Amino acid sequence: MAPPDYGPTSRILIYLYKPLPNQQNSAAIPCEQLPWLAIVMLNIPTVDLPGHMRRAPYATPGRHGRQAKAPTRGSDGGDVAVHVRSSPDGSDSILVERNGTDKFWVISPRQDMLIDCRGGNGGHGGIGEDGQPGGEGEHGTDATQFTWATDGKQGYRGGDAGLGTDGAAGGNGGHVYMTVQETDMDTLLALRWDVTGGVGGESGRHGVPGEGGWGGQGGAGFDWYEEHCDTHTDEKGETHTRQHRTHHSHPAGSSGRKGYSGREITHSLSAGRSGANGYCRIKLLRNDGGEEMYSGRYRLVVHSFDVVDENEDGITEPGEYLIVKNIVVRNVGDMPSPRYIPLHVHIRPTPWLEPDMTQLVELPLDIPPGATMRVPGCIRALVRKESSQRRAGKLFRAEDTVSLVAFSKRLKRRVPEFSGSKQVVYQYPVSMSRPKFLDAVTIGDRVKFSWTVRNISSKPYGRTATPCRQLRSCISDLDGGFELVSANGQSASSRSVAHSVDEIKPGGLIRVSQYLTVSSTAAPFGVGQLRVKLFLSDPHDEDPSHARTVVHFDLSIQVSPSYRYNPRANFLIAINCAVPQHTILQLTDFIEQGLHLQADVFNLSLVGSFTTPNNRDVSLFSRYTGKTIIIFANEIVYFQNGTRDPWDLIDPWEVCRLATAGTSFLFVYPRDSVHFQKWARQLTLPAHPFPPPEEGTLVNKPKKVLAQLMNGPGSGEASPRLDVKKRIFRSLDSTALSEAESLKRRLDSQIPLRRFLISPVDDPSDPNRRAVVALSEGLAHQAQVVALLRPRDITAAAADGLLNAMVVHALPHADQYRIFWNVVCAGQTASLSPQSAYWGDSLRHLLDTDSNPEKKGEDTRIVDPKALETISWSISQKIASEISTFCRKVPWHDRSTNTIISLSQLPLLQTFLETAPPTLTHPISDEAIRLLNTIFPPAIALSAPLSTSQWLSQNVPRLLGSGPGNRKRKLRKLLRRELDQLLSSLYGPHSDAKKKAAETTRKLSKAVKQSLVQIKQDNPEFGVVDRAHEFACRRLAEITLVPRDSRVFVNLGDLSGVERSVTMTAIELLEQRRLYEEHLEKMKRDRALTEQMLADMVSHPETGPGESLNETETKSLRERG
Repeated sequence: MAPPDYGPTSRILIYLYKPLPNQQNSAAIPCEQLPWLAIVMLNIPTVDLPGHMRRAPYATPGRHGRQAKAPTRGSDGGDVAVHVRSSPDGSDSILVERNGTDKFWVISPRQDMLIDCRGGNGGHGGIGEDGQPGGEGEHGTDATQFTWATDGKQGYRGGDAGLGTDGAAGGNGGHVYMTVQETDMDTLLALRWDVTGGVGGESGRHGVPGEGGWGGQGGAGFDWYEEHCDTHTDEKGETHTRQHRTHHSHPAGSSGRKGYSGREITHSLSAGRSGANGYCRIKLLRNDGGEEMYSGRYRLVVHSFDVVDENEDGITEPGEYLIVKNIVVRNVGDMPSPRYIPLHVHIRPTPWLEPDMTQLVELPLDIPPGATMRVPGCIRALVRKESSQRRAGKLFRAEDTVSLVAFSKRLKRRVPEFSGSKQVVYQYPVSMSRPKFLDAVTIGDRVKFSWTVRNISSKPYGRTATPCRQLRSCISDLDGGFELVSANGQSASSRSVAHSVDEIKPGGLIRVSQYLTVSSTAAPFGVGQLRVKLFLSDPHDEDPSHARTVVHFDLSIQVSPSYRYNPRANFLIAINCAVPQHTILQLTDFIEQGLHLQADVFNLSLVGSFTTPNNRDVSLFSRYTGKTIIIFANEIVYFQNGTRDPWDLIDPWEVCRLATAGTSFLFVYPRDSVHFQKWARQLTLPAHPFPPPEEGTLVNKPKKVLAQLMNGPGSGEASPRLDVKKRIFRSLDSTALSEAESLKRRLDSQIPLRRFLISPVDDPSDPNRRAVVALSEGLAHQAQVVALLRPRDITAAAADGLLNAMVVHALPHADQYRIFWNVVCAGQTASLSPQSAYWGDSLRHLLDTDSNPEKKGEDTRIVDPKALETISWSISQKIASEISTFCRKVPWHDRSTNTIISLSQLPLLQTFLETAPPTLTHPISDEAIRLLNTIFPPAIALSAPLSTSQWLSQNVPRLLGSGPGNRKRKLRKLLRRELDQLLSSLYGPHSDAKKKAAETTRKLSKAVKQSLVQIKQDNPEFGVVDRAHEFACRRLAEITLVPRDSRVFVNLGDLSGVERSVTMTAIELLEQRRLYEEHLEKMKRDRALTEQMLADMVSHPETGPGESLNETETKSLRERG
């Protein structure tokens, strides 16, 4: 039964004061002139007098400010006498009658009655008028030729400040007299009264005295001249007359002093006092004819109570009753509680609680004022069941407030002050942990999943427990990609397996294990869905079909083929469980069908480290030296042990060595974070220990160090070392550091395309304590380690096209050059055979002439046209990047340009030209000419001046024979010479085709130069390398039709911020090595974790994962994909 709706929604107000219209400033009005029961208590506001805004007239003192009028005291509240009783007709209404009149009111259960006998508020104090500023003093008289000027008179006095007044006192509160029968004491719950005194008025303030008038102006001065004639007779007796003028003046008079200000009033004003509170008197008419008088009604409050769950297991769960017992109440009022009419108590309804109105408790009768009493019995409320489904993995937990309601049944009216509450938590008595599972499994493997069930209550649960509560967990295969194994070890007949719990002790924990076999028909790289649920029967219903879901987990598991090593593969694709199936299949299809190459697929989420499956101590990357390794570098969940980035599991020194040896790396979609930049810096300059010195590697001059390094990139195993001797007036350490800095400058100038880590080292065991500057070669600029960043607002099709383009870009340099020349020179006797560039007859990149001999000699290339376009872009970008890096930040005294620049200093350009065929026997196609003409323009444009200042920097130093401009000028000369030789070998030295190709290259170079100028204007902070990279990104966006983004891809050497060689002190080097050792130690811990977890959870089929993939298996996998 629902609780009654007895909450008040309106109030009947009895006003004992009521302002009449147009009576703002009137005095008290007799009661007879007002409406019913209205005793006026008007607050007469004080009118503030405006201050004098203008000065007093000329030569007049300021008027004094007027005194404010005194405010009016608030009127006293009136007296009201009423009789309160229940309705005679037996309804739930209350009848209130005014004594001595025929006036009465009927109060319904939805109404309360307020008797307001407050005293009137006192008026605010007045504000005195400001004194008027005094008038200006009389002016002095002006001077004349015969009188002096007089001074101005003093300004006149300002007016005195007006006097403010104190606030008026508030009126006293009125009195309320109520009469009630002993049997109607519950009717007092509907009445409120207010007999507080009025608030005193705020104090006013005095006026501001007027300032004195300005002094009068002095009289003006007067100037005049007198003419004089002087007559005299000279020796000859002649009379002479001379006229002259004399100046006279009377000075001006002084201005008068400023007048005195008016008098300021200094005594303080006070606020009015509040009126005295009135009182209430309740006369209680006893049934025996006697009377009792009280100053207020009873007020019952909750002192304390206890909350327990129905089965007393310490957990309040949905579907069971919440019980409240041991209720203790206190009467904090002035009269006893009702003596004959009982008051009942129930639990307040909430969104979670539904009170049981059939089981109520009665408050004790006649509770004396100040007494505390225990309520016998208990009450309960049903905890509602969940109304919405929770998300996977979220345990149910809800917080609520339990509070009590006391009410009168016959009047359907609450006891308003009956308060007291407690916080409770609703949850289930059992819980289940997240299942321990693998994010990726191999086809054919038998995998063990497990989870734990915990009893968090104080009673046992299970089908054999007392009381019996069914508890079971269930695992379901939602897609049919797995074969579940039942408890007897046989394959389950359905796609669900249940595990019933016999009994779990209080606070106990049980582990549930479930085996499953990955179906051989599962789609490779697809995602299977499993759902694990924990069920608990209803507290009042043991029907298993009505069991409630305590928690459920949705498990997404990638099904992946096992890794098989194919010696003929040109690519290694390292995926993880977060890579979508369509991305993997699209990428492998492009490599096999678009490039006619082969690829191995390795799933990191299957193994947990980049090691070979049959030997976890051997690096997987070592099998693919000189090939392309594609690593999806998105963040992954790492065997339920947090998250990892794939580069967290890679040794940066190994990547550096393999990249230097010709292996190409492509990181797909890494997080653009500071962590990735730090790892890129470790890759660019690995801080591994210096190799031990070998014979002939210790030299005593920097020139010999350069001579040994100029022979070619080192392997990092043996690098030359510079012997350092102590200089005069310098310590050995500072001498070694100075020599290291000097060597760095030489390396940056003469070998700008290679990076070295240079640091002084010493041997403490050497008695002579000599210092040595050691070198360790890092990542060269021609090494290919690239990261593809995810552009914003890109479609799936555009993302696939961009990924394909970067796969082509990640081909090793030599492979790209051979594919390019094979296609450009297709049909030429001098072109390279595909067998010379690749393994096997299936990797042709010329003509499809075997199946159709009639097409022999026609231009029907097998390679995807978009791939060819990307290859030409990639070659052009790499050569342009090499040129821009070679010209970056060249010192003014350029040692490397004292001689002619040779191709050996530009390895990528040299390899491209050496791979070209020596001559052409047949004309090449227009498409081939177009591809060929796109190679050199960016390199030529980057070596050309882009502005007048650059032109001056390239030509003025020509007379000096050094400087950065001289390097670019000589480099541009080298490019033009090599281009001329290439075109001469392809077309003939004097052919029209050569001239046409040269002119086309010149026009394209000019267009590229204009683009570079625009990039420089848009990004003034860009250097030559940044401009080359921006141009390459824009060109790639045109090819792949993706939104232009300046960071579509980035070389990790540039991302690291290491442009050239770096010098480190011994302390800095030790810190770098410490970070490197920490990285290796973390890799070791992660590998041990995954090895143990895989050993416990996975049973491989008899066919080992390290065996090679035969042709039948390859075809089967491709068909299933």
